[in-house]
Amino acid sequence: MTVKQIGYGDDVVRAMELVRKFVQVCHPGAEAAVLAGSRSRGTARQNSDFDVFLLFPSLPAGAWREVLIFEDETLEVFGHDLGTFSYFCRQLDRPSGKPVLPSLLAQGISLLPESPLLEHARSIANEVIATGPIPLDEDRIRHRRYLITDLVMALNPRVLRHEAIAAGAALYTELADFALRANGHWGASGKALPRALAAVSTHLDRQFEDAFHALFAYANPGPVETLVDDVLRPFGGRLRAGFRQGAPSEWTDEPRGQ
Repeated sequence: MTVKQIGYGDDVVRAMELVRKFVQVCHPGAEAAVLAGSRSRGTARQNSDFDVFLLFPSLPAGAWREVLIFEDETLEVFGHDLGTFSYFCRQLDRPSGKPVLPSLLAQGISLLPESPLLEHARSIANEVIATGPIPLDEDRIRHRRYLITDLVMALNPRVLRHEAIAAGAALYTELADFALRANGHWGASGKALPRALAAVSTHLDRQFEDAFHALFAYANPGPVETLVDDVLRPFGGRLRAGFRQGAPSEWTDEPRGQ
C-alpha cells in the first residue's frame, strides 16, 4: 500500500520522502522516525519547518534537539531513546502543562517500519496525554489571576499605544493558557494556542479570535475585558488588591541570625 493510497496529500508525501532521506543520510542508526507538526497535517506554509522525532536504541550522551538545513529545507529534530523520552514526557512536559514531546509522537506519521520500541514510546505518549497535566494549585491560580488582571488594566486608552499592544499580545497567551490549564486541559503556547482552544471548544476559540481582533484591528478593548471576566469568574474573578506572594527565606545574600 502506498502513502497516497492511505490518504496523504502530495505535500505530506513530499515531506515524508524528504525526512526519510534525511534519516537515511544523517541518522541511519535511528530505530524510528516520525514526521510531526504542520508538515504531517498538510497545513504547512511555504516556510514551515519539518518537525522530526527520532528514536534510538540508546543515547548514552543524552537526548538532543537541533535545527538544521537539509536539501534547502529547515528541520527541527528531536533525538531520544526510550529512557529520555519517558523522562521528558513525565518529568518535564507534564509539569509544564504543555505536551510538546508526547504530542509529536502521538500525532505524527511513522516513516520507518514499526518496531516494539516505537510501540512502547507511543504507549508512554498516549498515557501521559490521557493522564493530563499536573493541575494548577490555588497559589498558582491566584498568581495567574493577578497577572491577567495587571495585563488587562494596561489596555486602558490612556496607556501609550505601543504599551497596550505589548500588553494585549502577552494577555492573549496568558489568558488562553489559563483558560485551558485552570479547567484541567493541556495548555499550549504561541501559534499552537488557537488549535488547543478549538480542540476544547470551538465557541471559546471564536470568542478569543473575535475579542482580540477587536483589540488589535480597532483598538477596542471591550470584548477582551468581557472575555477576561468570563474566563476568571469561576476562579474568583480579577485579582489585584489583596494579592500577596511570599519568597523562601533562604533567598537572600545576607546570613540569617542564629
